[in-house]
Amino acid sequence: MKISPVKLLTTEKYMTIDQHRRWLYGRKAIERAYAKLNLGLKVIGKRPDGFHDLDMVNCEINIFDDVICHETKSSLEVICNVDICPVEDNLVYKVAKHIIDKYKINKSVKIELVKRIPFGAGLAGGSSDAAATIRALNRLWNLKLSSKEMLDIASSVGSDVSYLLEGGLARVQGVGNRIEIIKSSMNFYVVLVVPDYKSFTKEVFNKYNSQHSDGDISELFNAIKKEDYVQFSRHLCNDLQPVVNDAAIMNQQVTPDEIALYLKEVGCDSAIMTGSGSSVFGISEDVYKAKIACNKIKDKYPNFDVIFTKIINEKPSVDELEDMYYPKDKPTIIFLK
Repeated sequence: MKISPVKLLTTEKYMTIDQHRRWLYGRKAIERAYAKLNLGLKVIGKRPDGFHDLDMVNCEINIFDDVICHETKSSLEVICNVDICPVEDNLVYKVAKHIIDKYKINKSVKIELVKRIPFGAGLAGGSSDAAATIRALNRLWNLKLSSKEMLDIASSVGSDVSYLLEGGLARVQGVGNRIEIIKSSMNFYVVLVVPDYKSFTKEVFNKYNSQHSDGDISELFNAIKKEDYVQFSRHLCNDLQPVVNDAAIMNQQVTPDEIALYLKEVGCDSAIMTGSGSSVFGISEDVYKAKIACNKIKDKYPNFDVIFTKIINEKPSVDELEDMYYPKDKPTIIFLK
């Protein structure tokens, strides 16, 4: 249905639909932050600065946080539905403060963070929120940042943030600064298992001691480009999994190896830990096999969070997101008499 613009009698000017929304609800920008999976993670070596060079193949899955930025005249504020960490340590706060300071923004923002991505589980939830905040503030304040400017902001905050600015299937190397998007329509379902213990990236890398997992990143990369699911499923790998296994054994916890083995036993084609843990995921091309595996895992580990989801190949547009969030019971147009 085509809707005519509103004529404001007070100014004799017309208002676009977007302007009307801002007038009715206030200036805001909404972004969705998706969870990341490492389909492959190889540690290449330790750098002089203490960080590690990595070679990874990443994707996003349909588990997401919402980042809603409201323009305000008061001080910078971040509110969240869960208590994760002090506000000043939150990557969303750091990104917003960096942008306000760097570009001398004379306004401020209240950021609503709706968390669904499990914390401390190797899913890069904090980094994805930070990337979403960069995109949201760029739109909210019409900064017209170039890709390089956005990447510079992202890399100053965290190694996963640069990849998550765009996301999708990608090979990511170095300290997250070399990104090659993989054009592929490969589709698969994911059974994500989040144990009842957390794993922390810094601790895992501190304990890493040149362990190497099976699997070949180059073979994984090539299989995805060819959309060869069988070869792809054979080369999932994570060099950090042995470190988390050892810590779990020491603490008398279920290891990532045990979870991955059971995922394969109940029907997944392959299974591996993501990131620095503690989450483990299994994959299947068959939706019914994946759902059966999901139910069996829930029975086996009733205290764990088990989530059935899938790889993200297509995301809603900005307009579609805003349509989801603006209340449907409000009139689209108000005619002033």
